[in-house]
Amino acid sequence: GLVDYSEGSISFLKGIKLGYLAQQHDLSGNLTVIEEATKTFDPLFTAEERMHKIEAQMAEIGADIELLGEKYTIAQKEFELLGGYGWKSRLHGVLKGLGLTEVFWDKPVNVLSGGEKTRLQLAKMLLENNDVLLLDEPTNHLDIQAAQWLTDYLLRYNGTVLLISHDLGTIMSISDRI
Repeated sequence: GLVDYSEGSISFLKGIKLGYLAQQHDLSGNLTVIEEATKTFDPLFTAEERMHKIEAQMAEIGADIELLGEKYTIAQKEFELLGGYGWKSRLHGVLKGLGLTEVFWDKPVNVLSGGEKTRLQLAKMLLENNDVLLLDEPTNHLDIQAAQWLTDYLLRYNGTVLLISHDLGTIMSISDRI
């Protein structure tokens, strides 16, 4: 949707979530790295809050426990689909895997270098539970360890990946394992 196309069509199944990592991005602001990355989990926090509200309703005298139980089951399934209680471990693992260790977590986003911002943008995209990833030069600004971590991550990824890269090592590593 960033550039109009002159012919043809683009279509997606209903509900497909698309993640796009551009070479240029506009991350800025005073949020810290950990705060910015944690925003990715806002839908999970909303689902958890919905669960707590239903729990409170169930504790009320005269509550329709059967109806609320059904609502709670739906909210709980959504919570689990969004990452459940493992969100913090996943957050920390992705940040560390991309080289954004604890040293960076309290830094404001606006003081990060361009490469560090790219790593953070990539981390956020990987944490979003997208069905399709469009990655334009994702290994730019990654050291060897982070590039290897990303390669391993993408090999375990359950969705579709479209990868544009001039990094022959990453391309060969991925194509050898497919």
